[in-house]
Amino acid sequence: MIFDIFYNIFYNIEKFYDVVISSVPPLFKDYLLIFGIALVIVIYSVFVWKFYRFLGTKNLLELNLSQYNKYKHQTAYKIFSIFLYFLEYIIILPFLVFLWFLVFSIFLIFMIENLTLKTLLTISIAIITAIRIMAYIPKYGESVAKEVAKLLPLTLLVIAISNPAIISFERIFVQFKEIANFYTTILSYLLFIIVIEVILRFFDLVFDIIGIKEK
Repeated sequence: MIFDIFYNIFYNIEKFYDVVISSVPPLFKDYLLIFGIALVIVIYSVFVWKFYRFLGTKNLLELNLSQYNKYKHQTAYKIFSIFLYFLEYIIILPFLVFLWFLVFSIFLIFMIENLTLKTLLTISIAIITAIRIMAYIPKYGESVAKEVAKLLPLTLLVIAISNPAIISFERIFVQFKEIANFYTTILSYLLFIIVIEVILRFFDLVFDIIGIKEK
């Protein structure tokens, strides 16, 4: 699973870091640490930029699968249109949201201590769900969703920087090892995201039909 991949990556990074630090003269260790922190901030900032622009948008995808509907028969055209809509907004879109949930959970593991893995996963899915709900609110929803999706991760970054002791590789590795025990929970969150997107998309269509969004 993706968490196992990240676990192996970070484990190898830590080993490489230890080797590099042990071979660097003491005079340059502080500079190497500064560069490492700056690099992490850059990577995280790029993630936040992508995160809020993507997750705070109601229509995340611009696949326009309807362009592949070539049926001439009216009934066949409508049936295939429903299938393409289902594929784009009920299957692909929730899966992409779920991937963002996984990545965001990984950052929470890094930046929040004294919380169990189950609590961190719950916090992550709650934040993702709240942002998606706000994105569907008419008129100002997407703007608010993007602001929340931007400010929350940046706040976590400030907390982590102000308390460097949080970044404990030993604690992080322990929590990564525990993830295998939460596969059922993680899969249930995927189903939860699908259900939420279906409900939001349904009400969005209803509001569009009855003209509430214009008001």
